[in-house]
Amino acid sequence: MDNQNKVVNRFIVMCVEQYALFTKRNSGEVYSILLTMGIIDELLNDYEDLHGMSTMYLNDYIASLESFDMNAAGNVILEHILAKTILITKVIELIADKYKVTIDQARSMLYSSEMIDLIDDDETGLYGESPLYVFSLFEDQYKK
Repeated sequence: MDNQNKVVNRFIVMCVEQYALFTKRNSGEVYSILLTMGIIDELLNDYEDLHGMSTMYLNDYIASLESFDMNAAGNVILEHILAKTILITKVIELIADKYKVTIDQARSMLYSSEMIDLIDDDETGLYGESPLYVFSLFEDQYKK
């Protein structure tokens, strides 16, 4: 997996996680919606223009693509977002390496699994665990 794919993956994960918090929805649901609506592809296509933008701008941009009423969502700040973003990014990279799939496929595998709900739930504390530990939980779940 090349470095550029890893950088772009971090950007996509950050966009999904920030937008999930912004809209007060779980990140698995947000990822599924953004993927289905082609917004993930839009973010990938516009990566060069978007990667330096603020999270507020990105939330506005994604909302305009989704036609979501952002005024209802408000501006949510959660202290665990950075830890989750880093964790999710690393787990996606582990999935891609282990299962010999693309980063996009690995991202879809994680975001469509039950594991993403556990990572989203601050009560579980998974956001503070090591990527290898969370990956092992993902593998146990994936094998079932």
